[in-house]
Amino acid sequence: MYKQALNIGDAWSVLLRFVEAGTFTVTKEMFHKMNALVAKVESLEWGKFRTGSVGIAGTEYYEASLAGIRGDIRSRNRDYTRLLQCRGKSY
Repeated sequence: MYKQALNIGDAWSVLLRFVEAGTFTVTKEMFHKMNALVAKVESLEWGKFRTGSVGIAGTEYYEASLAGIRGDIRSRNRDYTRLLQCRGKSY
């Protein structure tokens, strides 16, 4: 737990440097960089997306499949694109 707190502190420092330099972007690569810092030594694999299913102890919940998550992202991106296209138009 102590190491996790240090990892989070390191990740915040790096994130702030990216933001201050104007180089922070929301990308898969940036996620991997930040995850590598936060999850270092706390996870089986860090700096990459999980490949197996994930559950919450004491519940029957399991995380959606990667294909399902990608479908959700595509759907939300389409909705966002439609919203941007409507911006400035009156109905």
